[in-house]
Amino acid sequence: MKIKNKIEGCEKAIDFILSEISNYNTTDLTVTLLNVNCDVHKGYCEYPVQKRKGLDYRITAGINPNLNYCVRVRYFIGTKQWTGATKGFSWIEQDTNLKDCNENLIWIFFHELWHFLCHSKQKKGNYQTKANVFGFDMLEKYRNYYE
Repeated sequence: MKIKNKIEGCEKAIDFILSEISNYNTTDLTVTLLNVNCDVHKGYCEYPVQKRKGLDYRITAGINPNLNYCVRVRYFIGTKQWTGATKGFSWIEQDTNLKDCNENLIWIFFHELWHFLCHSKQKKGNYQTKANVFGFDMLEKYRNYYE
């Protein structure tokens, strides 16, 4: 794995990321961590496809360096079915407060890592909701690690 870090002040998050990512095969992965102009965070995962042969896997995770923490985020983590006069489903949401740039980076990085793990066939279920759950789970693990 190659990592390009352009963020200052998130050393705890980067240490945690490096320790956790060692559990996976990241040989063909390039990670870029950077500051971006956005609401809270922004990320994406690129992966080799037939028309882009030769490209490695890439994760870009960016955070807004100008936030006043504590920042509340809310994302969908699944659905539940309901029945009654009609049948349907409703979204299940999870929210949390990101306390600093470290927590912000942890959430967006591990969300994008989920997509990489699915595209590289190390995990199954490449859905936004599953990536959100992975981000929340790893954020909780990070918090427990540093408590």
